[in-house]
Amino acid sequence: MTTKEEKKENKSVTRDEMRDHKIKDVQRFELLTDIIEQTWGVSSTTRSASYSVTLKVLADNILDVKYAAVRNFASSETNVIRAQLKDEGIRIVQSRLDEIKEQYKDLAESHGIDKKKISFKLEDSQDSLEYTNGAFLNPKRTCVFKLHCTVKIS
Repeated sequence: MTTKEEKKENKSVTRDEMRDHKIKDVQRFELLTDIIEQTWGVSSTTRSASYSVTLKVLADNILDVKYAAVRNFASSETNVIRAQLKDEGIRIVQSRLDEIKEQYKDLAESHGIDKKKISFKLEDSQDSLEYTNGAFLNPKRTCVFKLHCTVKIS
């Protein structure tokens, strides 16, 4: 069992802490969920068939971001490809967060809310590379790269 001191050192937010968290800025939370939570009839990423970005507001100051991309490459490239995919994933996530900032500003102006500025800080990220085909003699590899990020909203 972890102590309070260990939790402070860890600085990552647990699911229990998110569940017990009270929403402080209800207007900002509602605007963010209007922009981000698009679960019916709207694709998470409409510009690309090779990747997707899914966002979820966990609390009024925590955003859960999931990025997934499908890539083909030669088997000898496996050491290099993961770092490149992570850099690309973080760049695409940052781009999506910048779009959300602009949408939030426009939506806040249309609702007459004074607090129009919002910022995001990438707190934690975890990545994985999963191979989908395994033909022994075929040098071509297809993989699914997944990046899971926790973003702090301020």
